[in-house]
Amino acid sequence: LLLLLLLLVFITQGLGSDGASRPPRLPNSPFPAPQPPTEVWLHDIRNASLDDKLLLQTLSGLLARKTPRLLLIDSTQDWSVRHATLLPASVVQHRNFLEDRPGLLAHFSRELDGFLLCDASAPTSMHIAVSLAGVLNAVVASPSTAPALVTLGLRQLHDARTMNQLEVFNKFQNNFSRRFLFNQRASALWSTTDYAVFVGAWTMYDASLSSNLADRALSRLSNMSAVLGWADEVNFVGAASRHGHFVLCSDLNLYNLPLYSSFTASTDVSKSSSELAVSCENPPNKHTVMFAFTDGDSVTWDLGSFGSNSSDWWQSPWRGALPLVWTFQPALHELHPLFLDWVRATATSNDTLIAGPSGAGYTYLDQYPSPEARERFAEWSGSLMLRTGMSSVNQIGTAYRTEDVQETAAQGVDMVLFDDYYLKSNLTGRVREVNRTLVTARRFALSKTFGVRVNPDQLVAGLNAGSVDYKSEQGYSVVGVEVWSYGVTDLKDVAARLEASRVRVVSAQEYAACLRQHVL
Repeated sequence: LLLLLLLLVFITQGLGSDGASRPPRLPNSPFPAPQPPTEVWLHDIRNASLDDKLLLQTLSGLLARKTPRLLLIDSTQDWSVRHATLLPASVVQHRNFLEDRPGLLAHFSRELDGFLLCDASAPTSMHIAVSLAGVLNAVVASPSTAPALVTLGLRQLHDARTMNQLEVFNKFQNNFSRRFLFNQRASALWSTTDYAVFVGAWTMYDASLSSNLADRALSRLSNMSAVLGWADEVNFVGAASRHGHFVLCSDLNLYNLPLYSSFTASTDVSKSSSELAVSCENPPNKHTVMFAFTDGDSVTWDLGSFGSNSSDWWQSPWRGALPLVWTFQPALHELHPLFLDWVRATATSNDTLIAGPSGAGYTYLDQYPSPEARERFAEWSGSLMLRTGMSSVNQIGTAYRTEDVQETAAQGVDMVLFDDYYLKSNLTGRVREVNRTLVTARRFALSKTFGVRVNPDQLVAGLNAGSVDYKSEQGYSVVGVEVWSYGVTDLKDVAARLEASRVRVVSAQEYAACLRQHVL
């Protein structure tokens, strides 16, 4: 009888109260596994103010602690509506509160212990309120939204406008998550806040994460934790990296992560080395080019305009016309597996996904506190890459040093595209091999804002004049394409101007195969 009881406990540990299986998580993953819902309530935020969105986001995060039940959509954005279509058919989608905010609040008000008052004119009060929301099971309200909550019988627990941020941290720090820090400017607090509340993250904003409070907040986190939000890129990511953590860029138009992360990927895309193998036995005497889009580490972009019908990226009518490499976020395997399924299902044979910088999270591995910290991240990141079918990674560091890619290479990664965060790579166009992993860097940056950049005319001229010696690293060019400046149509136009007798565009797999077989 005892053995039967133990077996029952073992079986049900991974199940929610309704018997639905919680999604699997890799060892060391910071992401909790919510109980999958059987029903959700949709609510349109197309006309919602910042105060309204902050209230709704904190409500969503609190509800998700039992099971996610709120799906916020912006009906003016096709990418937002698409996410609702990806939910399993077994999940009932209630629309009775789609445009009825008072009704929605009344429906869930009994599950709340009150509200916390803040004001957008006092940004620190917003961060304090969001921090305490999960601790006190209270939504965040402003002077404009609080009266409706009082009418529902909810009481004000604290006025965050009168509270001191450092005193709040000192008093409640043991109540905050040790796997997450939320660093988000006040004007963007309506984005990702549901997830921050769901996981119970300490919330603040320090553009460089260099203050004493920021250092304390980072230092109290467990090994390899996630820093959500966005700030001054190099300093922000550098501070997280020096503590052995990684950043998930999540600053705009990002909501419903607690809900999305409660589901499980429908397909296993792990591939063996033989399945990934591409031959390059007899390449032509042409300059070999690979186009690689940047910024795929950004969960904001991945789940937002990346898949919009009005953007010239994944939904471009020209996608598939030529080989393209897309940096992407392998952590979506745990954060939004249904969307990752959709991306893979709609990919053409000319689309290749590789891990964005620097794997399953934006980080500078050269600034990590120890080889053990780098190895911890590399193992977790490599496992996610394997499960998402990504065999290559874009890694960013100060400047290329062999020791900074050792741990990444040890995971069996096929190719590392290395960039330094000052975007003046000391590896430009060169080719190296570390533990059988190919390491190279872009020769050109098609960008309007960063790096030693070129415009389309300069790029065409440079590629057409490139070496056609396929046995030399000079015969190859990685072109980094800044997504904020250029899209698929731009690359189609560039490719059309390349001299077919001298230049060819190939996939990441063929690019790596040719370098291995003829250059190394």
